[in-house]
Amino acid sequence: MKISYLILHYNRPYLLDINVKLIRKYLPDAQIIIADDGSDQDIIKKISTLPIDDIYVQKGNKNTWSKGTCSTTIKMARKLCKNDFIVFSEDDFFYCAQMLDKYDAEKGSIMPPVFFPENSTVDFFEEAINL
Repeated sequence: MKISYLILHYNRPYLLDINVKLIRKYLPDAQIIIADDGSDQDIIKKISTLPIDDIYVQKGNKNTWSKGTCSTTIKMARKLCKNDFIVFSEDDFFYCAQMLDKYDAEKGSIMPPVFFPENSTVDFFEEAINL
């Protein structure tokens, strides 16, 4: 199964770097596409050094109430996805090193709740930072 992983980003290269490292660790063969919403040029240069496959950069940051939203950036970057399965996240989505459970899609849950066992010794913030 081949996956394209699309990440929405704007001027937060540290968080993007963490996400790219996580994807490369757990999905090493995934195609990684960055949908950049018009970050500063020095940040775009930094992004180009990351182990990604492609980037779409919105020119002129047109995201205002009257001229567009980040959905325009996502739609344009979506055209770069080459695989049948696409995963989408933002550069600041929360990383959790613990397994998720108690998810019931049939009852209409959109986002599964995250439960941490009482005896868990996982410090997920520390793991995310170290990674």
